[in-house]
Amino acid sequence: MPCSPLENHATAMSTDSKNITILGASTSGLATAQLATQLGYTAILISEFNAIEKIPPALLEAFTQLPTVTLETGGHSAQCLTHAQTVVVSPGIPINAPIIQQLKAQNPAIRVCSEVAWALEQVPSGKLVGIAITGTNGKTTVTALTHWLLAQSGLPAQSCGNIGLPVATVVLNTLKTTEKTVAVMELSSYQLEYSDSLANLAVSAFTNFTPDHLDWHGGLQAYQSAKKKLFVGELAPPWVVLNADDPVAQTWMTETTASVLAYSLNAENPFLPKAKIRLWIKGNSVWLKKESEQTLLLTLERFQLKGSHNLENLLASVGLSYLQGVSKEALQRGIESFTAVEHRCERVFLPARPEWQIYNDSKATNPEACIKALEGFNERSIILIAGGKAKGTPLVEWAETVARQCHTVILNGADQACFQQALEAIGFKGKLLSVKTQQEAVDLALSHLENTTKDSVVLLSPATASFDQFKNFEARGRAFKDQIQALQPQIQSRKMSV
Repeated sequence: MPCSPLENHATAMSTDSKNITILGASTSGLATAQLATQLGYTAILISEFNAIEKIPPALLEAFTQLPTVTLETGGHSAQCLTHAQTVVVSPGIPINAPIIQQLKAQNPAIRVCSEVAWALEQVPSGKLVGIAITGTNGKTTVTALTHWLLAQSGLPAQSCGNIGLPVATVVLNTLKTTEKTVAVMELSSYQLEYSDSLANLAVSAFTNFTPDHLDWHGGLQAYQSAKKKLFVGELAPPWVVLNADDPVAQTWMTETTASVLAYSLNAENPFLPKAKIRLWIKGNSVWLKKESEQTLLLTLERFQLKGSHNLENLLASVGLSYLQGVSKEALQRGIESFTAVEHRCERVFLPARPEWQIYNDSKATNPEACIKALEGFNERSIILIAGGKAKGTPLVEWAETVARQCHTVILNGADQACFQQALEAIGFKGKLLSVKTQQEAVDLALSHLENTTKDSVVLLSPATASFDQFKNFEARGRAFKDQIQALQPQIQSRKMSV
């Protein structure tokens, strides 16, 4: 039902432990409500700022199936401040939102927490093994690969969090079975910002740190602090897996009280000896050292993902899986059978031209992720499609990498001007083209691909958010693949006429 805007008056706060407030009629909000219903909560208030018309029909229908849910839309009512002592916040709501500020100011006793924190507390000890993965870039690939390695070895693993199911759904399913669950959780800084506890967590892994989401968090330090919770302080689990090549992780290695498994692309990294268990790559092999024992763990000849960043992702995933007891043999089989995550340097095949190299890297929502993708290809081989909704992050390193790796750049979207300026500022010598939409960019990119050498690559790696043209990066990536396939008939026709 629609409601009135939140008014600045206080009424008595409910002390009923079976009341709960959920901010945001999102997928995670639904999962929280479903878990709360299963746990016997008798009064569940879901408050959505947007109008009811903006809630997807399937989501709205699912809310109506829950008998103890009251859904209010079109604003947050004063009831949000008094309905329950626990308020679970959907990750899209920024910390500076008025409702969050009023909750903290008017009722300090109210707990404001993430779906992740609240859900993990509902699992009896020993019923769930939590694996948490975060970092600016690479966390989706690490989550997917870790889940793959665990599942292929026979462990009851489930990927969730910022990838796959909400954590609350995995917890709900766990409560309905006698089997222990291994929850492989990708956790964003948004989720961690609101996480005041992380129960049932066995190990956490960190990929890397670069500036991102600064507008949401309010600055670089706040963004880093949200990530740090998983590795340093009272929320840190017994084990942490850290990238010894990352300066932020190097600092955390000296601050954490957890046991450390460190990984590096450099066998001589001076931070590796600080860890209890070490993983590194030398030649085409992964080595492991535990105490005084050094072991050749894996060979990489048949690992399918491109780029040094994916070697880092591999090491993090192998470290997490090793700590769960996965054998050398199962790890080797797993890394050889794993293919790219959708939207992360995902090969897009065009039947009319199967030899063409086209990659969907829509998951690259910041410049650093784009840099990692670019470095996975030969120099001067790339036709890059970039642009979208920028985040205000520095672009000098991005521009310098583009200049080394790309012979053609096609910019599109709302904030393409700042990328154009960055390339012009460093004297980019390749072709620099500008269009309004991704569809135009795809048309232009494939036209250029037809007229370049066989070694050229078309890479969608936007280095931006997608919100100017698409709902999210997944929608952008799916549109890219659809746009490629839609060109099949005319490309086939041109090929036959040559």
